Amino acid sequence: PDGTILNKSFKFRTAYADLEFEQRQIKEINLESGSQPLASIIAVNSNRFSGFLSEPVLLLRTKEGRQREVRREKILKATFQTREGETARNAKSHSIVLRNGDAFTGKVLNDSFVVLSNNVKVSVRLADAESIRFIAGKTLLARSRMSGGSVVEGIPETEDIEVQLDLGPAIRLYRDQIDSISFRGGSSPDKATDSEVQRVETSPSASSQSAPRKGPEGMVWIPPGKFLMGSPP
Repeated sequence: PDGTILNKSFKFRTAYADLEFEQRQIKEINLESGSQPLASIIAVNSNRFSGFLSEPVLLLRTKEGRQREVRREKILKATFQTREGETARNAKSHSIVLRNGDAFTGKVLNDSFVVLSNNVKVSVRLADAESIRFIAGKTLLARSRMSGGSVVEGIPETEDIEVQLDLGPAIRLYRDQIDSISFRGGSSPDKATDSEVQRVETSPSASSQSAPRKGPEGMVWIPPGKFLMGSPP
């Protein structure tokens, strides 16, 4: 039925966080299974979240002015009116795409991301990165494209990525949940050729007390035995 939805907010549980959206932040709610609260929310900035809708009913004021409750199980889709300007996206935001199809924007709070490249731990400065793609396989790989055009690939050591959502709280994502992160809208690291991929090579003198080696642009080479998880230099 047509009418005005009166719920002021909606609680939503995803696979990675408990979220709550104000009605003004929502463009559309799709209920994919009438017998289950599984749903997807499309926000006014086109962000997409999937999960479980907590509200058992939607409060509706009909065109005739009557108020009624509509059970969640009877709803296929709820569409909300949006005002001009509400749908604009922040051009400075980072874009995150998850393996389950969720896609949203925000700011990645990590300063760096550590990968293991040829048995050497390398700290990738995210301020110098254009994008990171997580490549699923027998061993998960992270392929980072840097602002200078180089690409660094390795086994991710950092487990969690923290994101301050544009519409919502700060959340923590486990690396296996993520498909890709775009920091500056650059091209996908998957398009890199082998000659573009930079890896840090080990040497017999790697554990010696010689002067620190330099890694690829945006990288910090960490000598063996000097790495502290969560505290890259």
